[in-house]
Amino acid sequence: MAPSPEPTESDRLRRSWDRCDSATLDVYLVSGVEDPRINVPSILGRGLLCDTLFPGRFAHQIEEELRFGFAMTWLVGQLDHGVPAETLLRSFETGGQGVCPDFLLDTFERLQRTDSLVPDYLTLALADRRTQDGLSLESLDVFQIFWRRALQNLSHESYELFEAACGSANDYRAIASCGLARFFRYTGVDIAAKNIDNARRRFPNVDFRVGDLLNSRLPDRAFDFSFAYDVFEHLSPEALSRAVSELLRVTRREAWLHLFNAANTSSHQIHPVGDYYWNALSLGRMIGLLEQSASHVEVVSIAELAQTKFGFRHYYNPNAYALLAIR
Repeated sequence: MAPSPEPTESDRLRRSWDRCDSATLDVYLVSGVEDPRINVPSILGRGLLCDTLFPGRFAHQIEEELRFGFAMTWLVGQLDHGVPAETLLRSFETGGQGVCPDFLLDTFERLQRTDSLVPDYLTLALADRRTQDGLSLESLDVFQIFWRRALQNLSHESYELFEAACGSANDYRAIASCGLARFFRYTGVDIAAKNIDNARRRFPNVDFRVGDLLNSRLPDRAFDFSFAYDVFEHLSPEALSRAVSELLRVTRREAWLHLFNAANTSSHQIHPVGDYYWNALSLGRMIGLLEQSASHVEVVSIAELAQTKFGFRHYYNPNAYALLAIR
């Protein structure tokens, strides 16, 4: 009997996901600091979509949602470390130095103003006991509600939008909930059939497909915009190069790559873990890959964005970046 062929990297990735049950996948990467409603890279991605549709019109609102994301993810971290909600709330109300950074105290003060875009989500987050991950359900949705109202009477031509490694509609949930989905003809692809089954159950009329970013079989320049979250760190160097090339091949205008573990290093740090990888990516190498197909690449450090926009130096992940590749 001939020996079985060696499994490909795609086979191994698929096998790693197949070990998980559907219920686990449905809640994976959508809670805590990774909840797309408060996750800053997710908020930035939706901001890019909104600004693509209506350039400059909602710049202030997008900035305020980024502020919301930085504030709420900081709260999650404090609650996870055992700081009582009552202590945090009292610190906001008394302007207590030492417990909350100045950015949070300033945000609390801004939310008390009559011209605030949204309700006081910091008080809501900590005072209401109907919680998810320690934060009130109502507070998590304040900007989802705001955007639905802001966008409901607007119209625009539809763009083709592609998401690679979409999971169980992880980020699409917030895109739909905030009212952005109707402006795009969306296609989401994931290597795990269980993820796609979950996504289709949630959104039966949306184009979710089982597919492989390493060989998508999609037409050249099929989509105006493409994006992917937190997938490139899990690929071998050879597969990483193929995945980046494939994402840009199917994109006409811009591709947005969101990385959770990258740095200004001269080379990738490759770490195999079971059937996949958990790498630290070199920004320079990633930019070089993108420049093979893109005319311009912009780099956004999420931690630097927090500091330059808001003077906030406590973002939990200094290795998070967004790379914007313009075709």
